[in-house]
Amino acid sequence: MMNGLKNLETYGVADETEKKLGTNPNKSDSDGDGHKDGTEVLNGFDPLKK
Repeated sequence: MMNGLKNLETYGVADETEKKLGTNPNKSDSDGDGHKDGTEVLNGFDPLKK
């Protein structure tokens, strides 16, 4: 499985999107607020702000 696809399944955000957003592709919750980056993006929140 390609790494970008694995990241999408694990964190809910593809590596390509992580690069555009500036989020950390190695962490599911880049800002440490308890919500996964993918969940924040899908709900209209900034994954880099608590």
